[in-house]
Amino acid sequence: MSRKTKLIAFPGGGIIPSVLNDGKGDKEIPPHEPVRVPFEYGESLINDRFAVEVTQPEAKKPRKKKAATAPNITALKAKVAQAEKAVAAAKTDETKGKAQAFLDEAKQALADAQSTR
Repeated sequence: MSRKTKLIAFPGGGIIPSVLNDGKGDKEIPPHEPVRVPFEYGESLINDRFAVEVTQPEAKKPRKKKAATAPNITALKAKVAQAEKAVAAAKTDETKGKAQAFLDEAKQALADAQSTR
């Protein structure tokens, strides 16, 4: 397709010719489904009232919540492990207290993330 495209929809369904579909054959488009076509072709379909211009961009598919939180939980588990090592390596009471507070925060964040799953 050319660089300049137009987002259109066919009110009653339509067909995109093979020439515009990279030679893969004619493509049937269901009614009201947005499709990107070359600008000139889209304009001619709109002028002939076979199609209407779609003003909103194509909607992206929402990401699955599980896939979005999985890396976060992995990162939180790594943070807990790092905090546990810091507590074990702490030599003074002051550094041990700071490391323990960090560990408690990391465990709480991990528990919160796992409960919202």
